Amino acid sequence: CVRLDDENVWSNNDEESGVLDGDDLTALMTATYLCQDLINTPACDLTPGALQRVASDIASRYDANDTVTMEAIVGDELLHYNGALETSHGCGMIHAVGQAAVRANED
Repeated sequence: CVRLDDENVWSNNDEESGVLDGDDLTALMTATYLCQDLINTPACDLTPGALQRVASDIASRYDANDTVTMEAIVGDELLHYNGALETSHGCGMIHAVGQAAVRANED
């Protein structure tokens, strides 16, 4: 876990040095800029399918396809999905947002 400690120094709990090396710093900055780009992307451009492609591209770029399992729950399947959420209520609000995104792109 990388965090900013009380002395405003980036520290990594796995290392005693408390200093990020170049690779760690690059990874942190890359992730930060990706998050910034995703947040600033208009909803009409960052559709559920586009976000799924971003996640898949990241997994491929970092050779994580063997260690990360991704499953896309799409369309009406969301209304009845109770897998990882351990609930029988489904994901109705996520479904509604996805439907609105699809309709907006059809215009």
